[in-house]
Order: sequence, then structure tokens, then C-alpha cells
Amino acid sequence: MIPGELVREPVVLEIQREHTVWTNSGVICLSCLNHYRTEHVRHLLEDEKGELSALEKEVIRSVQEQESVSENVNQEFVQQFTFGQRLADRIAEFGGSRRFIVLFAVGMVAWIAVNSVVLLARPFDPFPFILLNRIIACQATIQAPIIMMSQNR
Repeated sequence: MIPGELVREPVVLEIQREHTVWTNSGVICLSCLNHYRTEHVRHLLEDEKGELSALEKEVIRSVQEQESVSENVNQEFVQQFTFGQRLADRIAEFGGSRRFIVLFAVGMVAWIAVNSVVLLARPFDPFPFILLNRIIACQATIQAPIIMMSQNR
């Protein structure tokens, strides 16, 4: 049950068309409130145009059934992407995620640990880890433009 004070004035007038003694100091059930909201929308459309079009009837039906009448335009937009655009989006999605940051940090720590502790005799990338710096630079050089391409749309 919904308190009558929460019902908007145009809907109160719509309720009072059928129930003249009802006031906004009473209560109303949600399904009845939705019915009168729908009636209010229908009366507004009829007053404005005289007769309802098929689209307007569909809107009223969707209000009654509490459905959405709009379509997801993002799905249609994504379907038009080229292979390169979809790939850039996937790379940008992963490259900007927490999972990437954690995996990248774990990889760097593992690299440094292997070259500092495990391979004390002959590390393949001794301190100051120049090979690691080059790999990180190459990764950033490739990843940054791909993320910018993804965000360019």
C-alpha cells in the first residue's frame, strides 16, 4: 500500500474521476496506482491528439505491463564494429582492469626475484633489469595507442 500523499496531483485527479470520495490522505495499492498512472498518460495523449497511434498504444501497453519500450542501441552500434575495433576494445578493457595491474605487478616481482635470488650465478637480466625496462616500454608503447583508439569512438 502506498500513502496517498506520495501520489502526484494529476494521478489523484485521475483516481477521483472514478472514485469521487478518494483523497490523498488515504492509501492505494501499487497495481491500482499503476492503472491510474496509465489512464492519466492515455488521457493526456488522447487530449493532445484525439486518437492514439499504434506507437502510443504500445507505450501505454508497456506502461501497464511495466516493460521497457526502448531498444539497446549499444548492441546495434557494437555489431557495426570492425575486427580491429572489437580487438582494441578487448585490449583496452583488459589493459585498464585491476586484473591486469595485479598480473603485471606479479610478473614484475617474479622477474626481479628470479634474476636477483634464483639465478645468483648467471642471471639473464641482472640489476638494473634493462631487459625488463625495455619490455615494459614496448608494452606501454603498444598498449597506449590501442586504448586511445578504443576511446576515440
